Amino acid sequence: MKKTHKLLAVILSAILVLSILSVIPFTTLAATASGKCGKNLTWKYDKTAATLTISGKGEMKDYSSSKFGKSYDYVTTAPWRPYYKTLKKVVINSKATKIGNSAFENCRALTSVKIPNSVTEIGADAFAYCYKLKSVTIPNSVTTMGADAFCGCKELKSVTIGNGLTEIADYTFAFCNKLKSVTIGKKVKSIGLGAFYYCYS
Repeated sequence: MKKTHKLLAVILSAILVLSILSVIPFTTLAATASGKCGKNLTWKYDKTAATLTISGKGEMKDYSSSKFGKSYDYVTTAPWRPYYKTLKKVVINSKATKIGNSAFENCRALTSVKIPNSVTEIGADAFAYCYKLKSVTIPNSVTTMGADAFCGCKELKSVTIGNGLTEIADYTFAFCNKLKSVTIGKKVKSIGLGAFYYCYS
Protein backbone atom coordinates (compact mmCIF):
# COMPACT_ATOMS: atom_id res chain seq x y z
CA MET A 1 0.00 0.00 0.00
CA LYS A 2 2.83 2.40 0.89
CA LYS A 3 4.54 1.70 -2.44
CA THR A 4 1.30 2.48 -4.24
CA HIS A 5 0.99 5.78 -2.37
CA LYS A 6 4.58 6.70 -3.21
CA LEU A 7 4.10 5.83 -6.86
CA LEU A 8 0.90 7.87 -6.98
CA ALA A 9 2.71 10.83 -5.35
CA VAL A 10 5.49 10.64 -7.95
CA ILE A 11 2.99 10.53 -10.82
CA LEU A 12 1.02 13.48 -9.42
CA SER A 13 4.23 15.47 -8.96
CA ALA A 14 5.26 14.77 -12.54
CA ILE A 15 1.85 15.84 -13.82
CA LEU A 16 2.06 19.06 -11.78
CA VAL A 17 5.52 19.90 -13.14
CA LEU A 18 4.45 19.21 -16.72
CA SER A 19 1.34 21.33 -16.35
CA ILE A 20 3.41 24.24 -15.04
CA LEU A 21 5.93 23.92 -17.88
CA SER A 22 3.14 23.86 -20.44
CA VAL A 23 2.02 27.38 -19.53
CA ILE A 24 5.54 28.89 -19.44
CA PRO A 25 6.62 30.19 -22.87
CA PHE A 26 9.48 28.16 -24.25
CA THR A 27 11.51 31.32 -24.90
CA THR A 28 11.74 31.97 -21.16
CA LEU A 29 13.43 28.60 -20.65
CA ALA A 30 15.77 28.56 -23.62
CA ALA A 31 19.09 30.39 -23.93
CA THR A 32 17.91 31.86 -27.23
CA ALA A 33 14.68 33.22 -28.68
CA SER A 34 13.83 33.67 -32.35
CA GLY A 35 11.16 34.51 -34.89
CA LYS A 36 10.34 36.53 -38.02
CA CYS A 37 10.65 40.29 -38.42
CA GLY A 38 9.99 40.66 -42.12
CA LYS A 39 8.85 38.65 -45.13
CA ASN A 40 12.34 37.23 -45.57
CA LEU A 41 14.00 38.37 -42.34
CA THR A 42 14.40 36.45 -39.11
CA TRP A 43 15.73 37.42 -35.68
CA LYS A 44 17.54 35.48 -32.99
CA TYR A 45 18.37 36.72 -29.52
CA ASP A 46 21.21 35.14 -27.56
CA LYS A 47 20.43 35.85 -23.92
CA THR A 48 23.91 34.95 -22.70
CA ALA A 49 25.68 37.30 -25.14
CA ALA A 50 22.81 39.85 -25.02
CA THR A 51 23.07 39.95 -28.82
CA LEU A 52 20.29 40.20 -31.40
CA THR A 53 21.10 38.93 -34.89
CA ILE A 54 18.96 39.84 -37.90
CA SER A 55 19.34 37.35 -40.76
CA GLY A 56 17.92 36.94 -44.26
CA LYS A 57 17.25 39.65 -46.81
CA GLY A 58 14.86 42.49 -47.57
CA GLU A 59 12.84 44.85 -45.41
CA MET A 60 12.19 44.68 -41.69
CA LYS A 61 8.62 45.28 -40.57
CA ASP A 62 7.61 48.65 -39.16
CA TYR A 63 6.78 48.74 -35.46
CA SER A 64 5.51 51.32 -32.99
CA SER A 65 5.91 51.86 -29.26
CA SER A 66 3.53 51.28 -26.38
CA LYS A 67 3.57 50.85 -22.62
CA PHE A 68 5.23 47.68 -21.42
CA GLY A 69 6.13 46.01 -18.12
CA LYS A 70 5.62 47.11 -14.56
CA SER A 71 7.37 50.43 -15.18
CA TYR A 72 5.05 51.17 -18.14
CA ASP A 73 7.93 52.36 -20.31
CA TYR A 74 7.09 53.21 -23.91
CA VAL A 75 9.13 50.65 -25.82
CA THR A 76 9.17 48.99 -29.23
CA THR A 77 6.43 46.53 -30.12
CA ALA A 78 9.00 44.44 -32.04
CA PRO A 79 9.13 40.75 -31.07
CA TRP A 80 12.37 41.25 -29.09
CA ARG A 81 10.49 43.64 -26.82
CA PRO A 82 10.86 41.40 -23.70
CA TYR A 83 14.62 41.98 -23.86
CA TYR A 84 14.64 45.77 -24.20
CA LYS A 85 16.45 46.19 -20.87
CA THR A 86 19.18 43.63 -21.57
CA LEU A 87 19.84 43.84 -25.33
CA LYS A 88 23.39 45.19 -25.80
CA LYS A 89 24.39 44.43 -29.37
CA VAL A 90 22.61 44.28 -32.72
CA VAL A 91 24.12 42.45 -35.70
CA ILE A 92 22.32 43.01 -39.01
CA ASN A 93 22.85 40.69 -41.96
CA SER A 94 24.43 42.27 -45.04
CA LYS A 95 21.32 41.63 -47.18
CA ALA A 96 18.82 43.50 -45.02
CA THR A 97 17.52 46.62 -46.77
CA LYS A 98 15.44 48.37 -44.12
CA ILE A 99 15.42 48.92 -40.36
CA GLY A 100 11.78 49.36 -39.40
CA ASN A 101 10.10 52.20 -37.54
CA SER A 102 10.67 52.00 -33.77
CA ALA A 103 12.57 48.74 -34.23
CA PHE A 104 14.85 49.35 -31.25
CA GLU A 105 13.08 52.22 -29.53
CA ASN A 106 14.01 52.49 -25.85
CA CYS A 107 16.40 49.52 -25.95
CA ARG A 108 18.22 51.26 -23.14
CA ALA A 109 21.15 48.84 -22.80
CA LEU A 110 22.09 48.90 -26.50
CA THR A 111 25.72 49.92 -26.92
CA SER A 112 26.60 48.63 -30.38
CA VAL A 113 24.96 48.40 -33.79
CA LYS A 114 26.58 47.99 -37.19
CA ILE A 115 24.42 49.07 -40.10
CA PRO A 116 25.47 47.19 -43.27
CA ASN A 117 25.84 48.76 -46.71
CA SER A 118 22.74 46.92 -47.92
CA VAL A 119 20.43 49.09 -45.78
CA THR A 120 18.78 51.90 -47.74
CA GLU A 121 16.20 53.03 -45.17
CA ILE A 122 16.19 53.63 -41.42
CA GLY A 123 12.70 54.11 -40.07
CA ALA A 124 11.35 56.82 -37.78
CA ASP A 125 12.26 56.34 -34.10
CA ALA A 126 14.32 53.29 -35.07
CA PHE A 127 16.92 53.87 -32.34
CA ALA A 128 15.18 56.55 -30.28
CA TYR A 129 16.07 56.58 -26.58
CA CYS A 130 18.82 53.98 -26.86
CA TYR A 131 20.51 55.63 -23.90
CA LYS A 132 23.87 53.81 -24.04
CA LEU A 133 24.55 53.99 -27.77
CA LYS A 134 27.78 55.99 -28.09
CA SER A 135 28.53 56.15 -31.80
CA VAL A 136 26.83 55.41 -35.10
CA THR A 137 27.84 55.30 -38.74
CA ILE A 138 25.17 55.73 -41.40
CA PRO A 139 26.55 54.00 -44.52
CA ASN A 140 26.46 55.50 -48.02
CA SER A 141 23.69 53.10 -48.98
CA VAL A 142 21.14 54.81 -46.70
CA THR A 143 19.04 57.28 -48.70
CA THR A 144 16.12 57.70 -46.28
CA MET A 145 16.08 58.18 -42.51
CA GLY A 146 12.88 58.89 -40.62
CA ALA A 147 12.21 61.56 -38.01
CA ASP A 148 13.48 61.01 -34.45
CA ALA A 149 15.62 58.09 -35.63
CA PHE A 150 18.22 58.68 -32.90
CA CYS A 151 16.31 61.10 -30.68
CA GLY A 152 17.12 60.90 -26.98
CA CYS A 153 20.33 58.86 -27.33
CA LYS A 154 21.87 60.77 -24.45
CA GLU A 155 25.25 58.96 -24.50
CA LEU A 156 25.72 59.36 -28.27
CA LYS A 157 29.00 61.20 -28.86
CA SER A 158 29.80 60.85 -32.56
CA VAL A 159 27.83 60.41 -35.77
CA THR A 160 29.01 59.84 -39.33
CA ILE A 161 26.42 60.31 -42.06
CA GLY A 162 27.27 58.75 -45.42
CA ASN A 163 26.95 60.25 -48.88
CA GLY A 164 23.59 58.66 -49.74
CA LEU A 165 21.37 60.68 -47.44
CA THR A 166 19.92 63.92 -48.82
CA GLU A 167 17.88 65.05 -45.82
CA ILE A 168 18.33 64.92 -42.06
CA ALA A 169 14.74 64.64 -40.84
CA ASP A 170 13.04 66.53 -37.99
CA TYR A 171 14.40 65.79 -34.50
CA THR A 172 16.71 63.05 -35.79
CA PHE A 173 19.33 63.71 -33.10
CA ALA A 174 17.32 65.84 -30.66
CA PHE A 175 18.22 65.49 -26.98
CA CYS A 176 21.54 63.80 -27.75
CA ASN A 177 23.13 65.82 -24.96
CA LYS A 178 26.67 64.46 -25.32
CA LEU A 179 26.92 64.62 -29.11
CA LYS A 180 30.24 66.28 -29.90
CA SER A 181 31.08 65.26 -33.46
CA VAL A 182 28.91 65.05 -36.57
CA THR A 183 30.21 64.32 -40.06
CA ILE A 184 27.56 65.17 -42.65
CA GLY A 185 27.63 63.51 -46.08
CA LYS A 186 28.11 65.47 -49.28
CA LYS A 187 24.57 64.94 -50.58
CA VAL A 188 22.69 66.34 -47.59
CA LYS A 189 20.65 69.31 -48.86
CA SER A 190 18.39 70.02 -45.90
CA ILE A 191 18.36 69.68 -42.12
CA GLY A 192 14.93 69.36 -40.56
CA LEU A 193 13.30 71.15 -37.66
CA GLY A 194 15.01 70.50 -34.33
CA ALA A 195 17.35 67.91 -35.87
CA PHE A 196 20.01 68.79 -33.28
CA TYR A 197 17.73 70.29 -30.63
CA TYR A 198 19.23 70.28 -27.13
CA CYS A 199 22.58 68.92 -28.31
CA TYR A 200 24.46 70.83 -25.60
CA SER A 201 27.89 69.49 -26.44
